[in-house]
Amino acid sequence: MDTAPGKIRRMAVALRPLKGFRVYCDESNTHGGQPHPVYGAILVSLDDILTVQRELRDWRHREGIHRELKWEKVRGGLMLAKYKSLVDLLFALLRQRRLQFKAIILDKRAPEYRTFSKGNNEIGFYKFYYHWLLRYFVKFPLKHRCTLRVIIDERNLPADAGDPYTKLKFALNNGIRKELGAKRDVVTEVHSIGSENADLLQAADVLMGAIGYHNQDCHLHADANKQKVELAKYIAFKVGQRHLKLETHPHREDFKIVRWYWPGQPRQRYRRRAADNPRPAHRRPSENIGPT
Repeated sequence: MDTAPGKIRRMAVALRPLKGFRVYCDESNTHGGQPHPVYGAILVSLDDILTVQRELRDWRHREGIHRELKWEKVRGGLMLAKYKSLVDLLFALLRQRRLQFKAIILDKRAPEYRTFSKGNNEIGFYKFYYHWLLRYFVKFPLKHRCTLRVIIDERNLPADAGDPYTKLKFALNNGIRKELGAKRDVVTEVHSIGSENADLLQAADVLMGAIGYHNQDCHLHADANKQKVELAKYIAFKVGQRHLKLETHPHREDFKIVRWYWPGQPRQRYRRRAADNPRPAHRRPSENIGPT
């Protein structure tokens, strides 16, 4: 019989304190005239990070891959098979709840995009990161009473950029206090590293690259890279969707795809699927993460 003490024990396990979280962030399609930038990130707890890193090292040893993993390097049948096995490993880790992957798709064609960025892509870059991290990542260290370290793939900064990462850290902690009622700083550090030094940044690049590939309709081009077409299709199959242009269900946390919606913009309607998480929240959260 399901007793009240049993419920309390399950809640205690779900809300157990953790050592902390790291989120490995990258972005694609942010340069040039591509209309759909994609921000992607892998979230992993410090309790699981050594296991995840060991699994990725063992995979590299089995497959004989020692160079940097990138979506752009998916070429040739042999490499396709290796990258499919990487996807299998990542989804196994997702099912074990050792990590989460989340991506957000933007639309640069919307007139609000330029207004929000004040006509400056660098300003927009950090404003989008701020809202995305605040909406989809900080709830986990808050829930588990721990902290979050944000790691962003290294990028070329303008000469007058100063230290944008420290500014983002302060902005996030202020936002967490104001919007979520926190009484302490949650984000301990925001910094960049080269993706060649972090397997989780590389893994995020592969998953995010497939999402960007579908959203730019690259798979429909007559001269499309057949291996990329197949890998993107394979990832969509693992997610449980026809393609990666669709958002995942709002309740799903292991692999989440969302779009940035401006106020008044029509949103995708959801129908619960078997691929969605089996434990829905008590109420459906708002997916409007854009500015109000």
